[in-house]
Formats: sequence, structure tokens, C-alpha cells
Amino acid sequence: DLERSLVKYLSARGFDVYLVDWGRPEPRHDWLRLGDFFADILPRALAAVRAHSGSQELSLHGWSFGGLFAMSYAALGDPHVKNLVLVGAPCDYHAAAKLGPSSRRLVKQLGQLSRSTNLGVHRLPARMLRSPGWANSLMFKLTSPLATLEGYGELLVNLHDREFVAAHATNAAFLDDMTAYPGAVSKDIIQHFWTDNCLLDGRLPMSGATRTLRDVRANVLMVAGTNDVIVPLAATRPLLGLMGSVDKQLMTAPGGHMGILGGSRAPEHIWVPMADWLAARSV
Repeated sequence: DLERSLVKYLSARGFDVYLVDWGRPEPRHDWLRLGDFFADILPRALAAVRAHSGSQELSLHGWSFGGLFAMSYAALGDPHVKNLVLVGAPCDYHAAAKLGPSSRRLVKQLGQLSRSTNLGVHRLPARMLRSPGWANSLMFKLTSPLATLEGYGELLVNLHDREFVAAHATNAAFLDDMTAYPGAVSKDIIQHFWTDNCLLDGRLPMSGATRTLRDVRANVLMVAGTNDVIVPLAATRPLLGLMGSVDKQLMTAPGGHMGILGGSRAPEHIWVPMADWLAARSV
């Protein structure tokens, strides 16, 4: 479990921690869209958490797409989401470091074509765009091959440290066994993010949404990795100005997209200040 140590740490700090298991999408789930996760599956999971805990007020912690789901759910209007911790959460997809000027011009042209002709990826059968787990693992590693090599270098240096080896094995297992993206989710990523870049306008990645990120009222802590090439600082920073929260803060910390969650420096640079921030707002 990627977050095993973080869960253990937060529990030791006195927080009741629940994990949402999103399952492993199979081909029969290719109809699932991004909105199904944050507007249907997540509300049902949180209802179970509330029934078990006896508490209506919740704090949501989400990494990467988990952060996207958390803030999108909060925007839909749950008044009892008190705090949001968004770690490596995406916003401006056109500011991603791996998306160069030529790629940005291409997606802009695709967006203009889609809006003027109503032709676009949303019209393709979902099964054509299913992204299998092995492909997601490969793409994740290729975004930063140097970081992957450095990780194995650190492992060699720390073979004497049982805790470090266990943490490295846990992270490696996660990267080697990523879940598939349902075809309709891939369609939404291409249409809503790469083409329309909807989050930068505050719009939620779902059809017919009337609420926007401006409707988020929870306290917000955003965490960005200084070496994150998947969701770099420039791609996540705009969220601060888009959300309607009064209490919102951006914290940067060393690490890449995974390192800010479970890297060797995460406990000191992220877990401790994050828990302190939550504790001050959970009374």
C-alpha cells in the first residue's frame, strides 16, 4: 500500500483515517467517466465513512487524480467537507513541463476543431481508448527516467536500512502494478484536460456541471513537488486563485510526483507540516 506509512503517521497523530478503494477497472467498466468517480463513487464511500465514524465533518486528502476527485466533489456543494489536502493535484494541463510549445499549439487547434465541427474524441467508442495498467506504468516511468534510476541508486546505498528497503519495495510495487484507465476516462482526459484545459477556467471535468471550483469553501492545503515533471508547480498553482476558499495555502517540498507522497524526504518535509495544518483546523 503506497500510503501505508502516511496512514500510520496520521493515525499516530490522532486522526481517524479511512482509505477509498477505487477498485481495478476492467473492460466492462469502460463506460465510467471522471464524473462518475467524484460525483457518484466518492459520495457513496464518504456516506459509509460518516456512518462508521459518526461524524459529518470530514477532511479529504488526495494525491494526483485523488486530489482532482476531492476538490471536484467539494465543488459540488458538500458543506461538511472542512479541509482539503491536495497533493500534486492537476490544474493547467497546458503548463505541464512535458507539454512543449508545439504540443500546446496542437491541442489548441484540436480544441478549435472540436468546438467548430462537434468532431472530437468524445465521439469515439470508449473501448478504443482504454489505457491498460502496464501502459500507464510505462508512461509514468518514462516521464522521468532519471528519477527512476536515482531511486534504484538510493536503494543500493541504503540496503542496510530495512525501513528504506521496505518503502522502496512498496513504491516499486505500486509503479509496476498501476490500474487501467477506463476508456471513457481517457476520453475525458483528452477532451476536458488536453484539449479544453477546463480546470484552468474553474470548470469541472464533467458534462452539464453548473458548479465550478469557485464553489469550494473548505480550507485548502496544496502540496507541490519542486521536481514534479507530471504536475509541476506551474500546472497546480492556479488552483489557489480558482477556489472560493478563504483559508488556502500552497506548500512546496522537494520531490517528484510520487516523492511528495511517499519519498524518503516526505515524512519530514510534507507529513509533519500537513498534519500540523490539519490539527489546527480540526478542532
